Amino acid sequence: TTDILAVDVGIVGHGDFITVDIDPLDWADGGVDDNGTIRAANWSKLDGSSVCPVGFRVPTVDELKAELFDAGSAEISNSNDAFESFLKFPSAGYRGDGSADMISVDLSGWVWASSVNDTNSSAFAWVPEGANHPLPSAGYSYGSRAYGLSVRCLMD
Repeated sequence: TTDILAVDVGIVGHGDFITVDIDPLDWADGGVDDNGTIRAANWSKLDGSSVCPVGFRVPTVDELKAELFDAGSAEISNSNDAFESFLKFPSAGYRGDGSADMISVDLSGWVWASSVNDTNSSAFAWVPEGANHPLPSAGYSYGSRAYGLSVRCLMD
């Protein structure tokens, strides 16, 4: 891990997880991509130069909602349901922003969406009963860009 913030969100220049424990919780240096639009554009590329292979991209939160909720396949209450869903969600948990610890592995799943909301990016999550939630749930939210979440690529 490293605590040196990235000065380019397209080419970070290393494979280390960047830890951040001060606001704004973002792995990029201030002024680089404060509103997330550069990352959203980067994650929408189809040429294989971003996080997805050629012909694939990170979906928007609206696309994830359409696939899961509008299609009726969001009956996710445990890791088996998550993996059996149309998008095969992993139960990888997430990586903490300040500690880089792996959190809720095998208990919950979080995937980034390419949509942004001011200083946060959007994510889809499924959280089972008992994992800091009284009921199992699947839904979307906005979270700190400093978290390490999984990515689900969709063919365009």
